[in-house]
Amino acid sequence: MRFGKKNNLVLIGMPGAGKSTIGKRLAKKYGLTFIDSDLLLERRCNMPLQRVVNCIGLKRFAQIEQEILCQSKFENSVIATGGSAIYSDSAMRALSENGVRLYLKISPQTLIRRVGDHTQRGLMKYPSHHLLRLYADRKQRYSQHADFTFRNDAPFTAIKAAELYHTLNHEHR
Repeated sequence: MRFGKKNNLVLIGMPGAGKSTIGKRLAKKYGLTFIDSDLLLERRCNMPLQRVVNCIGLKRFAQIEQEILCQSKFENSVIATGGSAIYSDSAMRALSENGVRLYLKISPQTLIRRVGDHTQRGLMKYPSHHLLRLYADRKQRYSQHADFTFRNDAPFTAIKAAELYHTLNHEHR
């Protein structure tokens, strides 16, 4: 599937927004490759995401994430970005060159419910910051970098899937 003149679909959003879950379904439906940028980062650093954050710090974590997103040449893929990818304008530009950016938007309540104990999640945030502060810090950036938005507070049922497929098929021909 092509999204206008672009052949990648880039998913952005908060942790728990469904980027990996929905990304895998979209990749299967449209015959695309699914790529999870967090897994690319884990492979590059040879350790789990939270350990990467703990060992090298937030600044270096962000640099590595940016390098991966800017240097990778994705083709015919659904790319689930890490929630913090939107902090890098250069990464967002690189991803938009050949991809349409879909913001999977959730409410603060959904974030809390889905993420729960976030201490082992690998979040790019200061330990003293609560999830709601992270949400407040990021929500404007997601909107700014999105080509379009899909609300994903409800479970991703067949009806929600059909709604998303309809949006994809009609918004970006």
